[in-house]
Parts: sequence; structure tokens; C-alpha cells
Amino acid sequence: MKICFTILYTVLITTGCNRQPDEAATTLRLPVTFKQGYGPFYPGFGRLNAEQADDPVWGKTYHPIKGIPHHWSSPVKSQIRLDFQQFIYQQVRAGNLDQATYDAYNKSPDWLRDTTELSAKPIRCYIYVVRGFDEHVGKWAILVDTNNNLDFADETPVYPEAIQPKEIPDKVTNSRTIRYETYQDGQVKTAYVPITFRYYGNTFMYNFPRHAIATATVDGDPYALVIDPGLLRLDFEGSTIALASSIRRNGRVDEQKLIKVGDEIELGGVLYRNNGISPTDNLLVLEPVNAGTAATNPLQNGHIFQPFTDVDFSTRKQVSLQQLRGKYVYVDFWGTWCKGCVQDMPNLNALYQRIDKRKIEFIGINCGDSPDKLRSFLEKHRTNWLQVRATSTNKLQDRYSVSDFPTSVLLDPSGRIIARDLRGDVLTDTLTRLLRNQ
Repeated sequence: MKICFTILYTVLITTGCNRQPDEAATTLRLPVTFKQGYGPFYPGFGRLNAEQADDPVWGKTYHPIKGIPHHWSSPVKSQIRLDFQQFIYQQVRAGNLDQATYDAYNKSPDWLRDTTELSAKPIRCYIYVVRGFDEHVGKWAILVDTNNNLDFADETPVYPEAIQPKEIPDKVTNSRTIRYETYQDGQVKTAYVPITFRYYGNTFMYNFPRHAIATATVDGDPYALVIDPGLLRLDFEGSTIALASSIRRNGRVDEQKLIKVGDEIELGGVLYRNNGISPTDNLLVLEPVNAGTAATNPLQNGHIFQPFTDVDFSTRKQVSLQQLRGKYVYVDFWGTWCKGCVQDMPNLNALYQRIDKRKIEFIGINCGDSPDKLRSFLEKHRTNWLQVRATSTNKLQDRYSVSDFPTSVLLDPSGRIIARDLRGDVLTDTLTRLLRNQ
């Protein structure tokens, strides 16, 4: 579970003439410099999941620990996997996970490295954390195995701060520096990174407060980049980038100008695809996009949303995006099994009742639910906007490369994507502003 705190800024989509890459437009491999703190990015936190010794899949991957204070009550042990692919690979080699598990993950489009870039010898690509109630202090406490020796007797507790409602916890407090291992250039190397904790209700969370910078030079002109390498793991699963010029007066990057892995960024009139940071050499890779090449991420801001025609789940009437041209359209990819999606429903219901449907329309694209499950949910929640099921026939989830839920995009009257992943009050404020400015 990832908890993200998002603020929307005014969406400015500009279009211009991009020259196609020629012989001079080569792949850029940019050295990155890591810095502590969140920098110009808003932080996301990951949940500290309790380790279950009898877990049929992961149970054999767990390690015994010692040194938990005797005056702690209700201790809970958590394993944080820092490099997920390396972790899976070495656990399969050790016989703790079956090959089928590795093969299943290997089908993921994000699974980019081959085994020659992984250590055959097990490395400390994970860290252990224990939380419990410190009876001496009267507070919840966390111990981090900073030296990665599975012994907590030599560690100092952290007493995490609570996240308040609508707070953006962008200050790093009570951090600890952990030691772990990476595999680069054919060698096992020791690395260090800070980790920090918060809690919200009964949920304890963590992240690694760091960001990075790099400079790309195109036709002699420098372009300063800021990088969010991913706050929940250390294998660069995210590597979201932005031009430093997109940092606003409040010191934060305009979130609608973030370039995710697979998105395209224009530098000096050339389009480059963000391939992320290579974990083997810590280089940010930007690849020129050739003419006629399909977009890796069809949901990127500024792109025309690929239209489709299908049928509404409840009424069986035709749903055509082409027929909705002239309206703003909010497209929401969701599922009843997605906690965040379900939590959003009351706000979406209330908003849909208020909007001017002559100017704005909603379309839900339901993924992963059976017809009976979806029907029951829509009736219970009285959801009245258009709903289309993503199926093996229409392949809507695959067509738009959706793997995270909830995912949403907002289309302007011409069908161009002008914002993505708007939720809650941010979505309400955006639609209100758009209607006011018409």
C-alpha cells in the first residue's frame, strides 16, 4: 500500500514543433548525484507490513532476529526488500521461492534486467524493522537494523511522529542511516541510505528520503533535471524526472509535469524517452524517440487519448469517446478490489451529482471484476456515470498500459490529456476552475 499526498497546480499544456532525432541525437546516459531529503518532490510512504512466518509463499525468505527489548509489548517484525528483483532471484537460487514465482514476475514489463546483472551470491538487499509499544516511554517505537546484522540490541529506537489529516509530511524527522549491499559492475558493494518513519492511525509507514539531480546537454545547451528515484525501494523502480525549470515558487515540482519511466521529455527540440536509472551503473538513460514510434505511456500529459467505442455496463448503450468531443472527460481506471478506488467513490458520487454534464462527463473503466461483482458494487454505491468493463476482448487495461490503481486522466474537449491522477479535493477544484474559465 502506498500512501501519496498530492497537491495540484495549474495545468499548462504547451505544444510545439519537435525536430525528429537525427544522427546527432544519441542516447543520453547521465551521471546522477544523490542528495538527502525530498528536494522539490512531495513524499510518498510505504506501509510496514507485518511478517507472517507461516506465509506459504514468502515464509522461507524470512530470517530470525534477536535483540527486541523485553519492555516492548506487541512487537511486530517487518522485512523491507530494497532491490526486489535481486531479492527474488537469490531466494529462487536458495530454494526459498519456486521458479514459477520468478517466472511470473519476469513477465512484468518493469522486469528489465537479465540475470547476468544480478548477484549469484546472496547479498543484503533487504533490511529488517521491528515496531512495538515501549512501556517505559509510553509510546510506539521502531528499531531499524541499521548495520544489517539481524541483531537489534545495538540499535537506538525511533519514536515516529503521527501524520495529521491533510498534512504533507515533507520534513525528515528521526531518520536512521542503514547499510545494505548492491551489485554493480560485477561486484558486491556496500551502500548507505537514510530511512524515516511516520504513522497514521494504526498504519506504520516508511520511506527513503532522497532525491537526485543530473544535467543533460543537447546541442551544447544544458538542461538541469531533478529526479525522484523512488522512495520505497532502492532499485530505481520509479526514476521520475522533471526539468528544474518546472519547480514552482513554493519549491515544489508541478506534479503534472513529472516524467515517469516510459514518458517522453523534450530537450532542445528532441523527444527523449525516460528509461529510468540503470541500477548497474547509476546512470539516468534518456533514449531518443524515432518518428512513428508508439508512445510507451499512452496516458502521458499532452498526448491525445486513444479513443475507443464500447458499451455501458448497466444500460448496454454505446459509449464512444468520439461522441464526447467538446466536453471535458474524466476517465477513471478502477476496481472494487482496490482500496483507494473504493475510498474515492463517495467523493466521485458527490462530485458527479454537482457537475454540469453538458460540459463534463465521467467514464469508469473497471478492471479485474466479474460482472456480478461490478453490478453489486454499482447498485450499492449508486454510481451513475458511464462504466465500461476491461475484458480480454477489448483489452482496455493493456491498451492504455495501466498497472497501478487507481489511475485517472482528464481530457480536454479535443481529447487531449491535460492532467492525470487527480483525486479528492484536487479533482473537484480542477473541474470547478475549468468550468469557471470557459
